[in-house]
Amino acid sequence: MKIKKLGGSYMLKIPQHKRFNQLPGHIQDQLQPLHVYQIKFVIAGGTFLLLDAFVLIPLLFPYMKAFLYVILPLLAGISVWAIWLLCKKVEDIELDSILFSGCLGVVGAICYFLMALKYSYIGGIQSPIYYIVMCVLFLATVYFSILQQYKKYDSIEKRSKKNTPAWQYTLVRVSVPGGYIIAHYLMGLSPTIVLVVMTIVCYSFSYVFIWLLANYLHKYFFMKENIQFVYFSNKELNRKVRGLDSKK
Repeated sequence: MKIKKLGGSYMLKIPQHKRFNQLPGHIQDQLQPLHVYQIKFVIAGGTFLLLDAFVLIPLLFPYMKAFLYVILPLLAGISVWAIWLLCKKVEDIELDSILFSGCLGVVGAICYFLMALKYSYIGGIQSPIYYIVMCVLFLATVYFSILQQYKKYDSIEKRSKKNTPAWQYTLVRVSVPGGYIIAHYLMGLSPTIVLVVMTIVCYSFSYVFIWLLANYLHKYFFMKENIQFVYFSNKELNRKVRGLDSKK
C-alpha cells in the first residue's frame, strides 16, 4: 500500500495483489460507480432542478448584473455538459457521471454561495469585512471537506463504523449562516425575515454541494488510480480496463 501523487494531490494506491472482496466496506463503496438506473436521474435532477430551477429565478429577480455575469456562465456550462451526457448511452458514461457529479458540486457550491452573498447585500450588509470573512469561511469549508475525504480513504485498514466528524468541520459549516445572523443583529440592521431565510437556505445548499464536490471528485480520482478494482456494468469497458492493466 502506498500513497501516490496524482494531479498534484496524494491518492491511495491499493496494492495489486489485493482482491476487491478483501477491501474494507468504505473502500469498496468508493470504488463503485453509480447504478446505471440512477445516473441520468442524478444528472438531470441535480442540474436542471437543484441548480437551474432553484438558482436561475432568484438570480434574475431581483436582477444584479455582477452576480449574473458570474453565475450564468457556470449554469450554462454545466447544463450543456449535462445535456451531452444525457444524449449518450448510460453504460458509456459510468465514469464520466462521477466526474460530472464532482463538477456539479463545484458549480453548485459557488452559485449558492454567491446567491447567499447577494441576499446579504440586499438585506443591507455592506461591510467589506463581512464578505471577506464569509469567503474565507467558504474556502475553509471546501478545504476541510476535501481533507476529510482524503483522511477517510487514506488506508485500506478496517475502521470503526462510529466515525463522528471532527469538531472543526462542524464549526466551519455552522459559522457561515451563524455569522450572517450575528452580523445583522450586532450591526443593527433590520432585514426582512424572508431575506434572512433565503440567505440561510442558500448557505445550506452551498454546503450540500460542497459535500458533493469533495465526495465525488475524490471518488473519481480514487477510481482512476485504482481502476483495476472498479467493476462497470459495461462489460466491454471492464475487459478494456483489465486488458490495459495487464499490459502494464
